[in-house]
Amino acid sequence: MIKQESITHENLCIATAKRFNKKFALYEYKSFASREEPDVLVFDYGGTILFEIKTSLSDFNKDQKKDARKKYTVDWHIKAKMAYNKTRPFKHGKKYG
Repeated sequence: MIKQESITHENLCIATAKRFNKKFALYEYKSFASREEPDVLVFDYGGTILFEIKTSLSDFNKDQKKDARKKYTVDWHIKAKMAYNKTRPFKHGKKYG
């Protein structure tokens, strides 16, 4: 029987950060500035690189449902604007919406 080595999500994040680090790297970072929570974020002189580490197919599928992964279309923006306009007060003789 072959002995399998167990590797954790954290171990993979650290290995990725070490491998691709050019200037500065963060792993398992929780951002307060955006909804994105990258597993590894590498800062380079030319920009940043975001890595998402997946250890299972279920983890991959669950990640697709995150708000940061949703693709917003122009239709979404138009619907949101129209809904907002319906709540705007009547001004300058003009009704919005």
